[in-house]
Amino acid sequence: MSRTLFAVIFVACTGEVSAPAVSVPEQRSTPSNPSTPVTPVEPEVVIVDRPKVTLPPAPLKLLPFETRLARTAAAVGVPVTDALFDAARAKRLDLGAHDFANGTAPDLQWNAQRMSLWVEVMLPVCRDARVRSHLGSLDRAGVQKFAAAGWGRDVADEDLADLATTLAIPGNDGWVASCLVLVSSAELLVQ
Repeated sequence: MSRTLFAVIFVACTGEVSAPAVSVPEQRSTPSNPSTPVTPVEPEVVIVDRPKVTLPPAPLKLLPFETRLARTAAAVGVPVTDALFDAARAKRLDLGAHDFANGTAPDLQWNAQRMSLWVEVMLPVCRDARVRSHLGSLDRAGVQKFAAAGWGRDVADEDLADLATTLAIPGNDGWVASCLVLVSSAELLVQ
């Protein structure tokens, strides 16, 4: 491993978000005489602007599974008892639901595995023609329907701005991605 790579890895692994990146030039001997001693070269400090990362003060705590499912169903305009949500119900324990009869307590932590599984079970929901018909083109009126039923408030300009990137994806994929953003929003799923 070169000294430059080691220095970059070492600095990158300090755990300090604001630590500057360091680049160390390699030391070279003279080509005519490889046994000539090499003089050390001082590392050159390169400061890289990094975006500020603001973490929540505490881990996000999910709403109970049944509440999340009911809010999602209301937001997309499909009854919670519809077969469209069967995949979610089949994975309910993995999504943190309780089963007291079998000794499974609720797990309301929102972690990467649970996020991934939620998106997986919501993909058929977002691909459903009834959901698309209910929410329309996800303009202000469509997102307002979602916000009123799912978030309990009116849609804000910031909500529409948050969807601009996914709605820019061409074809049906942009609509599905935007729907997944909405049904996976923290405002819909967490306490």
